[in-house]
Amino acid sequence: MAHLASLQLSTLLCLFLLSAGAGANAVWQNGLEQLIQRCTPYYETFLAAGRSEDLAPHLLMAIAARESACEADAVSAEAADTGEHAYGLMQILP
Repeated sequence: MAHLASLQLSTLLCLFLLSAGAGANAVWQNGLEQLIQRCTPYYETFLAAGRSEDLAPHLLMAIAARESACEADAVSAEAADTGEHAYGLMQILP
């Protein structure tokens, strides 16, 4: 069951990423394999609860959006740290 769910999930994720266009870059960079590993338990629970597979893409989009938001937050924090470092250097240099 887990292997089948993972295979179904990977197919759905690939279709989602292809249809999402440029917005999918953060998710894609996060690593499709890692995303599948994180999403598979949710997906199995989703199917085990008797949910329709037709709703699965909506679940995947919600998970992918959450992953993208987490990635964006991390990038923003890194950019802020870089900006502070650059500002500090500007204060020291003549």
